[in-house]
Amino acid sequence: MIRVGIADSGVDGAAAAKVIARADFFAAGTMIGTNDLPRDHAGHGSALAAVIAEADGVALLDARIFDASLRASAAQAAAAIDWLVESGARLINLSFGLREDRGVLREACARAVSGGVLLGVASAMFILLNGRILGISGILGGLLPPKLGDSMWRIAFLAGMFCAPVVFNALAPAGFATTPRVDADGLSVVAAGLLVGIGTRYASGCTSGHGVCGLSRLSPRSLVATMSFMGAGFLVVYLVRHII
Repeated sequence: MIRVGIADSGVDGAAAAKVIARADFFAAGTMIGTNDLPRDHAGHGSALAAVIAEADGVALLDARIFDASLRASAAQAAAAIDWLVESGARLINLSFGLREDRGVLREACARAVSGGVLLGVASAMFILLNGRILGISGILGGLLPPKLGDSMWRIAFLAGMFCAPVVFNALAPAGFATTPRVDADGLSVVAAGLLVGIGTRYASGCTSGHGVCGLSRLSPRSLVATMSFMGAGFLVVYLVRHII
């Protein structure tokens, strides 16, 4: 299932059946949820979605940036792009124009491109140069307990993960202009992290090991693992958001 993001006036009509997540960006680029407007008061986003929805194996992510005035700022579009990337969009449709270049929107597009590309390149280089799968949970788990002769590369890898955003923020602070939104309290985040850790140990891998490296190697075991933890994630989100 390929997730396609649409940053436009909303998605309504028949294509709405393929929408798996929605968000509105009206208040200076801040995600504020739905409001009293019809889902797509302009019809533009729905027309685009109807064409895209004709493809098999497509799920839509609806990021509504145009309000009743049919105007939107670059900050709204940038926030929508960041949300779409975080929601797993592999393609993002932006059918609108700008009078002039906007740095905040350009940086959001750069983040969208670099996120998936850099992870893919890092995974490929890791297995080609070291003969190892880039599975972050496995790399961390190998330090518990540490083994002589097999610890330094793990420490160096993990240190690089923590240092990279610090260095990036120092060199390009504008890239961190969007504050991540976490709709959970601290205890819930810690509990979720522990449960994910337990799950990755049982599955012998995580989203990077199975989802990126395993699937690229056409591993049946990784396919089953990826389907299992993605399916469980969808179920938990649905239960928490709509049932509990």
